[in-house]
Amino acid sequence: GEAKMAVAACFGSPLLMNIIGAGASLTVRAIMTGGADTESSVSQVCRIAYLFLYTALFSHMVVFPLCGYSASRGYAVYLFALYAVFMLLALLAESRKLGDFLCPASSPCPPPVEG
Repeated sequence: GEAKMAVAACFGSPLLMNIIGAGASLTVRAIMTGGADTESSVSQVCRIAYLFLYTALFSHMVVFPLCGYSASRGYAVYLFALYAVFMLLALLAESRKLGDFLCPASSPCPPPVEG
C-alpha cells in the first residue's frame, strides 16, 4: 500500500508539475497573444537538471520492476553518486566553467543573471 504510493509519487509529482505548471501558463499565454509564437530560453543549469531528472526516472522505471519493487543498497549508492555528479555539474555550470555544454548553437543558453 504505502510503498507503492511512494513510488507512484516519485513519478507522478514531477510529471504533474510539468503538465499543469507549464501547460496552464502556456495555455494562458496562447489565449492572451492569440496563438503567437512564444520565445523562451532554458538555462544551462535547467538543462542539466532535466538531464539528471530523466536519468533518475528512467533508472527507477527499469530497476524497480526488475527488483520486485524494492531497492538494494547498491541502487541507493548509485542514486547518491548520480546526485553528487549532478551537484558538481550544476556548480560548474553556475560558475561558468562548462562552456557551451548542453547548449547547441540552434538553442543557445541565456546569459546568467548577474546579482
